[in-house]
Amino acid sequence: MKQAMKKMAIDKMDQMQVDLGLERMYQIMKRLGNPHRQFRSVHIAGTNGKGSTAAFIANTLKEGGYKTGFYTSPHLERFNERVQISGDLISDDEVETISAEIKNAGKGVPGGEPTCFEFMTALAFLYFARRKVDIAVIEVGLGGRLDATNIITPLLSVITPVALDHADYLGSDLQTVAAEKGGVIKKGAPLIMGRQEREVEEVLRKIAAKNDSEAFVLHSDFDFRVSENEEFDFRGIDRNINGFQISLYGRHQVENAALALAALQLLSRYGYPSNEKTLKRGMKETFWPGRFEVLSSNPAVILDGAHNPAGAARLAEALSEKFGGDKGVLVAGFMDDKDYYGMLTELVPLAWDIILTRPDQKRSFDPEAGIDRVRGIAGISRVQVIPAMKDAINKGIMLAKDKRFIIITGSLYGVGEARGILKEAYFPV
Repeated sequence: MKQAMKKMAIDKMDQMQVDLGLERMYQIMKRLGNPHRQFRSVHIAGTNGKGSTAAFIANTLKEGGYKTGFYTSPHLERFNERVQISGDLISDDEVETISAEIKNAGKGVPGGEPTCFEFMTALAFLYFARRKVDIAVIEVGLGGRLDATNIITPLLSVITPVALDHADYLGSDLQTVAAEKGGVIKKGAPLIMGRQEREVEEVLRKIAAKNDSEAFVLHSDFDFRVSENEEFDFRGIDRNINGFQISLYGRHQVENAALALAALQLLSRYGYPSNEKTLKRGMKETFWPGRFEVLSSNPAVILDGAHNPAGAARLAEALSEKFGGDKGVLVAGFMDDKDYYGMLTELVPLAWDIILTRPDQKRSFDPEAGIDRVRGIAGISRVQVIPAMKDAINKGIMLAKDKRFIIITGSLYGVGEARGILKEAYFPV
């Protein structure tokens, strides 16, 4: 009963309205003794790939023997996944104890009670400070400039590829979105930048220059080369290292790994050196569930949390690369603020059968509302709506028996739900 009530409370917090701004966070942090100033950090922003990049950095720092905090969102199956130290999830008891303190600190702050994300960020920062982490890897929740995490002063910032997403909050053009993401660039702190559209790179470079932040850009200041045996060589900022392997699939994950390696090289300047053996072990052993996660073969059952057209395009590239252009079964469930049509435009060409479903979230997209539009790009016979995720997965696996793969995607929330269903009904994850 206690766990069920906790899940209901977390689900309710996850669905609260976004209210961007930093004033409440500063007030709450002050009442708690400013824990965000008591640990050193790396800040990760971007539209796609920031979670994987953060995971590469955090895992490699852990492998190097550093007590490493890791704050990410959203979770797939348990809230505790969001707050970790050296791979260990925060305990339920610690969540309960620290939450009570934050709830008390949040009473009467200007602007009303803290939002869900502000609450969770305060929890993570207080936990990291009390556990005296050596360093923390902090992933932005939404945007950057006004995101609750942006009260930290990191050693360096990383911005992964920027694309249009959350237009209601971040803007409807790339320059505006880039300016919001670029808000994580701090005075004198280096910037690691992923592959960007030209207009995005220009905006980020200007922000970096204004802040006296040295910018290091993928394919310019550092780079990688993939070899035939699926290893990659890294041409770094300070030194070159050959023969890296990663367990995460797709060229985009190699790009994320390169960003992480560039960040790790710069961190050595701040007292966090990593030798070649540690770097290779950290990269290879990084596991990030729900990102092209292959649960079985023949047919391959794949989970991927792509939730915008840019992410779907990278997923489509990875599927084409892995299966040589063969088609499979697509099970897709979206949130109602996402460009579902743009995502399906990228993925439909890779599917014989398309099942639209609905993640168990209040703000999930009703597939019935989009069925006619989807049939316009996929054909009437190939598309069906099965609202319940469990039923959609069962049908998808049945249809995939004579196909090479089934891909379940559209939302990290949906992927988390699917992961639990698959774990219980088909195979352990």
